[in-house]
Amino acid sequence: MNLSQKWVKIIFTLLLCLKTHYLYADNRIVIQLRHAPDDVINSAQQDVHEDKTIKKINSLDEKTPGEVSKKLVKNGIKAYVRPTLSGFMAIYGGYLDISDQDGLITFPLRHASEKIYLAVTPDIKLVNVKDKTFSHHEFLGKNNPTELYLLEKKEDDKEQPFWNTKKIKLPKNNRIAPISVVLLTKPKNVAIVEGDSLATKNPQLVLPPIYVISTLNHTKILLKMLDLKQFFETINIRKKSIDDEGKGIQKMITNV
Repeated sequence: MNLSQKWVKIIFTLLLCLKTHYLYADNRIVIQLRHAPDDVINSAQQDVHEDKTIKKINSLDEKTPGEVSKKLVKNGIKAYVRPTLSGFMAIYGGYLDISDQDGLITFPLRHASEKIYLAVTPDIKLVNVKDKTFSHHEFLGKNNPTELYLLEKKEDDKEQPFWNTKKIKLPKNNRIAPISVVLLTKPKNVAIVEGDSLATKNPQLVLPPIYVISTLNHTKILLKMLDLKQFFETINIRKKSIDDEGKGIQKMITNV
């Protein structure tokens, strides 16, 4: 799902005004999940109402008010598509991280090029070599909804860095490239802006924001991923205050 050009301009302006209270003391990949603008939320709600589950709810019109309150059910669904940002699981370079209450996901940077693949899929396959040794990861194919994006950090003629994001086709062999971040959720649960967006001048890869619009089937996805969690190293972060008032926090990944 793409955001309109109007929202892209507004978002870029807002990003320029944002002030972070965190100082990252190591090179890392930073992913920020954010709440989507109202037009994206409304579109997501419309998609939900067209779902088979909602068609069943609409059939409740035939029942009496004493049997079910259709209004309460629908209001509950609307609240459900305005989700929290926490609890989204992602993997990269053998690491696993889960978004915090602010929607932040971080990994130690493990490749040199200023480009990265971003995959959104509810499940993956680990290709086993022997015992608990795996050669690579793969997408699960046509029956597993997946979207893949290529993000490249470039500079314009004024040496201003920017991200170019474009949706690409899945590889024919379904193999996940080593320089990939895989966000484990259904593609319809998030919105990713294609095109150019502002970037920062630093060695870290601070990716463009990902907009959360729903958490449909999210619990089921997370429970299924628990079977694979043992094969990834979780991210450990140490925090330290950098001023007397405690408003500035230095964050460092302690994974070696």
